[in-house]
Parts: sequence; C-alpha cells; structure tokens
Amino acid sequence: MKIGIGIGVDILKNAGGFSSEYQTVYDAMTNKPTAAISAAQDTMVKAWVASGVWAEMDILYVFAQYSNDDGEAQINWKNPGTKDVSLVNAPTFTSLEGFTGVAASETSINTGWDPTNDGSKFVLQDASISIYVRNNLSEDTYTYGFESSSASRCLFRPRNTSNAINSYINANALLIGSSIADCRGMHITNRNGDGSQLYFNKTEKDTDGTAGSQVGNEDICILAWNDEGTIRSWCNYQVSMFAAGGALSSAQRTSMTDDFETYMDSNSKGVIT
Repeated sequence: MKIGIGIGVDILKNAGGFSSEYQTVYDAMTNKPTAAISAAQDTMVKAWVASGVWAEMDILYVFAQYSNDDGEAQINWKNPGTKDVSLVNAPTFTSLEGFTGVAASETSINTGWDPTNDGSKFVLQDASISIYVRNNLSEDTYTYGFESSSASRCLFRPRNTSNAINSYINANALLIGSSIADCRGMHITNRNGDGSQLYFNKTEKDTDGTAGSQVGNEDICILAWNDEGTIRSWCNYQVSMFAAGGALSSAQRTSMTDDFETYMDSNSKGVIT
C-alpha cells in the first residue's frame, strides 16, 4: 500500500509514539530535531510526567536544543507559544548546549513571566526554580532573578568569587552553598512548609526556616536579573534549561536532575560527574 509523502513522513517522525506532552512541543518546532534527539527529549518528558515534575511546572525551557534558527530553543515546553522567551542583545546559542551570556554586551533572556500574574503552581510557600549551568565560572553576578521588593527576592548565583552559591526564593533570606569549586550541573531552590532549601546536583547545600514573605510581580530574567523593572548584573554563564513552578519532593528533584542529565549525556553534553 502506498502512503502519501506527507503522511509517511509524519508517521516516521512519530514512529516511537511520542507522549502527548512532547508531541505538542515537537509540533511547535519549525526545525525538527533528529530522530535520536527527539526520542531522547520524549523519554525525558515521559520521565518527568511519571515523577510529577511536569505537573508542578508553570514554565519549562530546554535551551539545549538542536536548533534555534526559528526560535526552537526559546519555546516554553509547558505551553508552546505562551511565555516563549525573548532574547536581549543576542546571547550566544550553541546547539545542544544552550545560551551563554555575554556580560560586556548586556545580554539576557526575558521570560515575560511573573509568578503573581502568570503563575499557578509557583506560590508563596510552595515554589521552586531549577537551572542547569554548563560552564564553571566564579562571578558576583546573578544567573537569574527578579524582585519587586526585597521581601520578594528570587535571585541566584551559581558560584560567586568567594566560591559560594547564593540563592533567594520569595523572601530576603539568603541560602548559601559553601566551598563550591565546580558549579556545573543542576541547581534547585525550593520553598515548602519547612522554609527554603538549596540543592546542587541533588545534594542539599543549605536550608533556612524563614517563611516566604512576598511573591514578586516582575518578569523573571535569565543571564541577568530584573531589579524592579531595571535589568542588572549580566553574567557569562551558559544555561541549558530553566524551570519554575511548585515545590519539588525529593523524588521529583532526583527526576529533574537525573532525567535532564540523561538527555544531555545522550548528546555528549552532560556535565554532572
């Protein structure tokens, strides 16, 4: 039996049976990933759905994409076409690695998303932000952040010049991971009923019992931070993924980290040892 060319191509693309969640993302890409890459991406999404990570996210960006010729690396995987990111001053895109900031050029990534007006899972006492950093630098700059007042701070440094991780989430309460010689990998800042927690490659680095004080209403910025509407503190880090949503359980933090690393390893781009 003959199959029409267009139908045949579509069948071959989805021969493995993509999840409905990933199929929506795949359909939003103009330049499709190869069969191997799309299969690895679908496997990652299926794992996140099974663990509950997917359901907890408001926004999810996989910057480590095959192409960005037509904005493929800028898609919000949770809802393609809504809150896709915009690039400011052209951060450097590297296939299957992500976006690298150029501080001297004041590059950044604007999500257009703020948790007060756009979030549903990310709330005052139940929130998380995850970011995968692919290069090892020590800078007193923020790799993401925003605040509409000091009480609503969500800021993050993967490794400052004192070799410490710095992070805030929904409060002016600093979490610190000390003696960080290599900041590459998955960083998750979590807030739940016990306060806030900082995790680096699944290891807890710090906790703080201070309750959240305010949810901000400024758009969260990546490769810099949004200080009450003014973008500041541009960085030179390379980021491969970013996500924000509800608090993650231990099993979900493991899934977020391990399943993304498996995807990166499938392209020989992983950094967690």
